[in-house]
Amino acid sequence: LIPLRGHLFHRTQGGIWACCNRACAGRKETPLDSPEWPFGMVYMERRERCDAPDCGSKVYEVVFCDSCGEEYLSAEEKVVDEQSVLLPYTIDVNEDDAEDEGLVDEENPDEEPSPLPSSFPRLVTDPRFVQVPATVDRITGVVAGSGQHSIQLGLTPQEDGFRCHRCGQKEKRPGQIFRPARSGAAFQLLMSIPTLLEHTPPIAEKATNVPFGGRRLITFSDS
Repeated sequence: LIPLRGHLFHRTQGGIWACCNRACAGRKETPLDSPEWPFGMVYMERRERCDAPDCGSKVYEVVFCDSCGEEYLSAEEKVVDEQSVLLPYTIDVNEDDAEDEGLVDEENPDEEPSPLPSSFPRLVTDPRFVQVPATVDRITGVVAGSGQHSIQLGLTPQEDGFRCHRCGQKEKRPGQIFRPARSGAAFQLLMSIPTLLEHTPPIAEKATNVPFGGRRLITFSDS
């Protein structure tokens, strides 16, 4: 029925997480122990705290700039018990949200605006790349805290969209440029289908007005 049949077994990647402590003991004597990496130990599974000896710092998800590949930590600054706390935050990369961008509710133009939010997304980066670094307790996540667990972090404000300090690109909606390291079945098919079709013989020599010369591909995934 088809010239090629393949069974591909792969492990999906649900994200990458990193310790916020640059002095984390888990990065020592590893490729992470480099001036270019501003964070601590890296984990392939979600967790709340770092497991490295004498660390225990908070762990946040790593996101990358789609334009230049610069890495950040995704966090949320939230007021808890009258204190600003830096909590883990998951960036939503659902592109369907873009369809509602720019729409105005014409039926209720005088409707009162929504109340001010109590939490704010933040991108955590090297403190050298921001004008005013923030002092954060690496154990509790309290911003402007003081004590033996306090470290310096660069908190990038979202304002009307995050901007990459390296390449200068700015997003128009959340998740447009800064994305987590996730790859599921849909991503694997997106990468493999064009290559498979390119090396498959066309269905008919005169099939020039159809995509890929009439080549056909059937795929399905089963978890």
